[in-house]
Amino acid sequence: RYGTVTGVQTCALPIYAVRKQWETLWICDPLDGTKEFIKRNGEFTVNIALVKGGVPVMGVIYVPVSRTLFWGHTEAFNGQIAAWRCEVDETGSLVGQTALPLNDDAERPYIVVASRSHLSPETEAFVAREREAHPGLELHSAGSSLKICLVAEGRADIYPRSEEHTSELQSQFRI
Repeated sequence: RYGTVTGVQTCALPIYAVRKQWETLWICDPLDGTKEFIKRNGEFTVNIALVKGGVPVMGVIYVPVSRTLFWGHTEAFNGQIAAWRCEVDETGSLVGQTALPLNDDAERPYIVVASRSHLSPETEAFVAREREAHPGLELHSAGSSLKICLVAEGRADIYPRSEEHTSELQSQFRI
């Protein structure tokens, strides 16, 4: 069954009992960071993941405002993780492909990155515990999957995430 919701074509999915048997599937979050999008702060992303046998094997995160593309996968590298970042120019071409992490700046402080819109008491407690081990710790806030991109780039050290908030992790699995 197909329908239209505000001009977007939709279809009815098979029931979960059928879908959970799928060997290969794509997961897409076309607007991760809805609150950030509404706030017009530019911190929203498009997330796509390829899952095989219940395991994410490739992920793509696109940041439309900065025209930055992050991607990573394991299949071509015998299970080893590989990730990159590049820019997308006006023609849609990928330019400046760079392997991640970008660098290992030992001079910078220990950085925890957390949600701009969903800072939970669990995250605050985690940060307090980390401050004991890392007295110069800095807490940076970001929206959507930009947080995991900062960790992948090596610009942040950790992104704490409670188990109850795992939906965005499918597309961010390795990046």
